[in-house]
Amino acid sequence: MKRFLCLTLSVLLLIGCLAGCGSSDGAVTQTEAPAAAGAENVTFVFSQSEDIQSTNQFNDNSIVNISIFGLLFDYLIEQDHQGSFAPGLIEEWTQSEDGLTYSFRLKQDVCFSDGHPFTTAALKASWEYAGGDETLAAYSKWSNVAEITCGDDYNMEVTLKEPDATFLVNVAQSAYVDPVEFEELGAEEYWKNPLGCGKYVFKTWDPGNQLVFEKNERYSGENYSNVGKIIFKPISEDLTRVSALQTNEVNLIFAVPYEQLETVKTDSNLVIEQMAGSMSLWMGVQCAEPSPCADVHFRKALSACIDRALIASNIYGNATPLFWGAPSFSLGYDESQDGKYFQYDLAEAKQELAESGYTGEPLKFIVPTTWFPKVNEIVQTLVAMFGEVGINADVQLLEGAAYSQARSSGDYDICLQNYRFGVNNAMWYWLQFVFNYGKYNYNNQEALDLLTATYRATNETDSVNSLKQALTLMAEDCAPMIPLLVFETNGAYQKDWNGIKIFPDNNYDIRNVTKN
Repeated sequence: MKRFLCLTLSVLLLIGCLAGCGSSDGAVTQTEAPAAAGAENVTFVFSQSEDIQSTNQFNDNSIVNISIFGLLFDYLIEQDHQGSFAPGLIEEWTQSEDGLTYSFRLKQDVCFSDGHPFTTAALKASWEYAGGDETLAAYSKWSNVAEITCGDDYNMEVTLKEPDATFLVNVAQSAYVDPVEFEELGAEEYWKNPLGCGKYVFKTWDPGNQLVFEKNERYSGENYSNVGKIIFKPISEDLTRVSALQTNEVNLIFAVPYEQLETVKTDSNLVIEQMAGSMSLWMGVQCAEPSPCADVHFRKALSACIDRALIASNIYGNATPLFWGAPSFSLGYDESQDGKYFQYDLAEAKQELAESGYTGEPLKFIVPTTWFPKVNEIVQTLVAMFGEVGINADVQLLEGAAYSQARSSGDYDICLQNYRFGVNNAMWYWLQFVFNYGKYNYNNQEALDLLTATYRATNETDSVNSLKQALTLMAEDCAPMIPLLVFETNGAYQKDWNGIKIFPDNNYDIRNVTKN
């Protein structure tokens, strides 16, 4: 058996301490002051542009999902921004040589906020539920589970149908249910008031307005926070969200808009954190006839006429050109290949266009109106760049639902698409999003086999190598997605708060937020 238990406590210094009903293991994320008296009277409010989609974490793909529900669910396995694992509620695990069987040992003396013990029965009920309902967003993550065997309350084995290199990532980010309440109430009623083992308990959700958590009085682990209530308020308008931060209506905002960045930086009452980001912008291409993009020479012409550096500097000052299928912090990034493809070269663009046989017909260019900022500027710039080499485009600005329908039906030649990368999800993006969901009609069996191999590998090295090979093939084909930009991740909060951690995928760990 190969042991994947991370023994270093340095990881825990990055992401938060874990705990349960009894004594903790002593691992602390950072040096913080003990909770102040009157903690129940301290409220922390944070904001993002979008609301959660559901209180059922197994059915929520919103950007803020992990940040928010990390309050309710102590993580089963902790993971830092470099993808390293450390013990959580699962304190030790092993993996079989064939990659099919995982053995887990749970931390003892942990309980749900209602007092019921956290045992292997909770994980068995959770994962069988997630893998047994095709309508759930998390179904694809858990449908590969063949069998779950509980040896006792704290030891269990999970057997997979096929090896899955992302399985521990899925475990690390998994929610879980109180099996007693879940069986009694049923899924629909249970998720109206979900239970967890985290530092906070779910109180209320008013969709579009606010989500409220309060301190978990049964949480017996190490908790240095003096915050009694945490409120999430979605604020869609950028200026309104920044104003709310400056006027103390909220204490933290995700993703400061570039136009407001300098204003926020000059505010002595605010702290802004910036790091290499994960939000990326791509151009999807329709690879099936009769689209001109079906021709590889045309796709290369399309890519070579785009001056990514100009777009990054003139339109998005917090962005950098993207020349590879994974950003630098994500698994699958290959420094030796980064910059080898997708370079701006007008002469090459004209040559490739001449070889394509393109006759000047306008490309159907579908663009979502609400998914990323400055959409008009970016579209106008791209169309002008296309025109420099003789490529015409018919731009269609579509609202979210109409855009999704057009893309999923393949009714376009090119489209703008964004994606928020994490450390581990480059393989998920390419296999699931591109090959299964995108309707780009890109047919490259070798690339698909390599992407499948990223999942079926029994170790991370083989998985990453397969992903790099697949990305190389797709870069050579200039399909099905042409990379454009990756955006800086940032956030801002008032300086009288600490214990806030930001990660490249724009999620925050606020479990230990504390007022000075």
